[in-house]
This record gives sequence, structure tokens and C-alpha cells, in this order.
Amino acid sequence: MISLLYVDDEPDLLPKASIQLPVPASREGLIAGMNCLEIGLASVALGAGRLRMEDKIDPAVGLVFQMKAGDRVRPGEPVAFVHANDRGKGEACAQRVAAAVTIADTFRRLPLILERLAG
Repeated sequence: MISLLYVDDEPDLLPKASIQLPVPASREGLIAGMNCLEIGLASVALGAGRLRMEDKIDPAVGLVFQMKAGDRVRPGEPVAFVHANDRGKGEACAQRVAAAVTIADTFRRLPLILERLAG
């Protein structure tokens, strides 16, 4: 049997990171996209995931996004927060995440279904 813990249900059951760092928006505009692969690799480097089976996972670290695609942001406004237990890793992660977020003057929401293959 698999049981799932939803952080919203009981957040106090998870350990807390000692450092929270904002990921500020670089300019005013709309969140036009995010490089999810780069964001995932940044969180692995932070300790929230692993590349090899023997890598340790720190359950206290990770990313909490405040914005999503299409949201309007102002310069310096936090797009996300990095939760870290190592300042150097946290700052590196924040820089990688900031670079992975595209802010533009316009945003075009793609349709949920792009194409039907069989009718």
C-alpha cells in the first residue's frame, strides 16, 4: 500500500530548511515560460532529488513557486522561494531558477489539447 502526504494537509510533519531565499523577478512583465528541466536539475543540486541511487535526499529543501505562467510580476518581486540548508547551494539554486524563468511583455496560453491523433 502506498500512502501519500500532502504538504497542505500536515506541513508540520516535514522538516524545515534553515534558509529561505527569494528568487526575484529580473524585470516587469508576464511569466512567459519556465525551463522545467533546469529547475529540476537545480533542485537536485540543492539536495531535493538525486542523480544516483547513493545520493542523499534532504526532505527539508526544495522550491516553492509564488507565480505561474501568465502571472504579472514587478522587478524584484519573488517568483519563488528556495528552501535550503546550505547557503551556497541555496544561492546557486536561486540563480539557476531565476535564469530558467522567462519574463516577457506578452503571454500566449497554449490550448490544453494541441492535436487529436485518432478520431
